[in-house]
Amino acid sequence: MRTALLICTRNRLADLQLTLPSVMREATRSGAAVWVVDSSDPEPARKVERLTLDAGAAYLRFEGRPSLARQRNAGVRAVPPETEYVLFVDDDVTLEAGYIKALVGFLDRHPDAAGAGGLLLDEVRPLSPASRGLASWFRQIFLISPRRPGGVAISGGESMGQWMDLREPTEVDWLSSCSVAYRRGAIEREPAEDRLEGYSLDEDIDLSYRIGHLGPLYVVPAARLLHRTSPSNRYDLDRMWRERVVHRYWFVEKNIRHPLRKPAFWWMMAGRLLNTVLSPHPDQPAIRRGLLHGMRDVWRRNHDLLR
Repeated sequence: MRTALLICTRNRLADLQLTLPSVMREATRSGAAVWVVDSSDPEPARKVERLTLDAGAAYLRFEGRPSLARQRNAGVRAVPPETEYVLFVDDDVTLEAGYIKALVGFLDRHPDAAGAGGLLLDEVRPLSPASRGLASWFRQIFLISPRRPGGVAISGGESMGQWMDLREPTEVDWLSSCSVAYRRGAIEREPAEDRLEGYSLDEDIDLSYRIGHLGPLYVVPAARLLHRTSPSNRYDLDRMWRERVVHRYWFVEKNIRHPLRKPAFWWMMAGRLLNTVLSPHPDQPAIRRGLLHGMRDVWRRNHDLLR
């Protein structure tokens, strides 16, 4: 088969039960092979394996310390050598009709492209236009989010191109691994960062940004999926933002070559802190604590990624 679709999962049997029907439907229509790469604990792993095989997909048990990034690499190594395209979707999604054909067809028609991703619909939030309001200007001034859809600033701040109401294929700097298709050769040359552990925060921006140097990346609006955003295996807000600060600084050090990248990063952090003061949202105190803890970890290089 020319196309392999990989679902990396861990201890999310209920989510996978909802995800596999639409994935298998689209795989059958497009002739794609589906692989579930599973790092679940032993008891749920047995149920995930049974569910996967009953659905007609291939099952790959991932051994060792849980790592989403390493699961992705294991899946790429497992697919048959004749595979041309490797697709990733999360384990809490529902594919709309024509999803796989839209991404593969786009890459067939654009041989220079290294990767393509679809639009990410949300159960709660509708797709947003490219905002030009006061909040958008605030995010641009502090280099939190570039104006261009799917852009990456010198600070490491990014805009969410796959969450915008795009009408035409749009070139971007990065793609979410929740919805992405890569050429096999590109992801073999630039695999996921195997130093990342567990949830592997920012593995997608790091992976896609590097692959984007091999060829352009695009958002393809004809490919759409619903992201249900499972609450399982996620950090609380304090820890999430602490880790996000560290992982984004790691991304900047590793990937951004601009001479002002580090001052730009700290300017972005100042903007994020200011936002937690200005915003009345009840989550802001927890986010502020996480930001401050993360900034302290970066300053002291108190994290395995920074050593």
